[in-house]
Amino acid sequence: HTPTPRPPIEAARARFNRHVPSPGSSDGRSPGRSALPDFRTSSRMEDAKAKPAGTPGTEGKAPEFRFGVIADVQYADVGDGVASGEHRWWRKSLHNLAKAVEHWNTETPDIRFIVQLGDLLDGKNARMGASKRALERVLKELNKCKCKEIHHVMGNHDFYNFERNILYSLFFADKKNGGKQELPLSHRLYYSFCPSPGWKVISLDTYDISVTGRATTSAEYKEAKSIIEKNNPNVFSQTKRDWFMGITQDKMRFVPFNGAIGEEQLQWLQSELDNCKRDKQRVIVIMHVPVAPEAAGHATVVWNNTEVMKVLHKSEWVKMVLSGHSHPGGYAFVQGCHHVTIEGVITHSNGAYGVVEVFRDHIKVLGNTGGVQDRTLHLDL
Repeated sequence: HTPTPRPPIEAARARFNRHVPSPGSSDGRSPGRSALPDFRTSSRMEDAKAKPAGTPGTEGKAPEFRFGVIADVQYADVGDGVASGEHRWWRKSLHNLAKAVEHWNTETPDIRFIVQLGDLLDGKNARMGASKRALERVLKELNKCKCKEIHHVMGNHDFYNFERNILYSLFFADKKNGGKQELPLSHRLYYSFCPSPGWKVISLDTYDISVTGRATTSAEYKEAKSIIEKNNPNVFSQTKRDWFMGITQDKMRFVPFNGAIGEEQLQWLQSELDNCKRDKQRVIVIMHVPVAPEAAGHATVVWNNTEVMKVLHKSEWVKMVLSGHSHPGGYAFVQGCHHVTIEGVITHSNGAYGVVEVFRDHIKVLGNTGGVQDRTLHLDL
């Protein structure tokens, strides 16, 4: 979730740098800028609805389905170092991705699909002209998965490396219709699919309205720029180099490495949830940027998180929201919904990946390296 580095394409880089303060360090922050503020509350880790994995009474029961999960690989062929106040293992993240694939292949070969929660590559690749080569290396490891159904969510670093239309062609154009998956339109990176009877997974695009991954002439970029200027004047200031200086906690999310879910997408989400209510389908939402600050911190959530959470929480069928972006991970139980932020591979030297097991009355998040925290999330029937 580093502040915005220079975009990958030279033309985009030139456009962007005319509007956003040029980053002065490897993580995209200006010299002397402090690490991202962290205002997560203790409730993200403790809640009556969440208990350690292995809760009595769950042993021996087969899940309805299980899937692999991983977030923020952020691979780049450079040595480890510190960025945004975190120690990051850029080169080693490729090895840790391979460990995840090996685990899924050998320990849980029956996983139904894999969710990759965004930021496969780090923005450093764009600055080195290495985006294509880095992506080839990462996809080579992912393609070793016995499970061939992989659902990719786009993160800010993905847009630093590639234009939106390229990401669409790489990760979304092959989504199949016919009842199992809804075919995404070429202008959008959100869709849904049904992994098992009685369940739907909804994948959202948290950079729908954004200054990242949008042409400066686009309506989405102009709307995003206006939102930032209104709420955080530091970002486009020619004199203030610290995005968070003097900014109140409730405004910290208005920075370029976050984004918003647009009105069209919100209407589509509402329609999807209405259909789930009609069909009695329970819902898991996947997205890169979290919506609940209690599960991620105030600086790493969707700009219009209040509106999005209102749509999600008024539906009794949304049971879990899975996101990445905030590398330490987190948890919150808000209005009947479990919000789980998966820990980032990039900041865990031994890796961070997991398996999610979905039962009728609970969901288990099983970490396998100590990076992803084990959780048992109880569901209201």
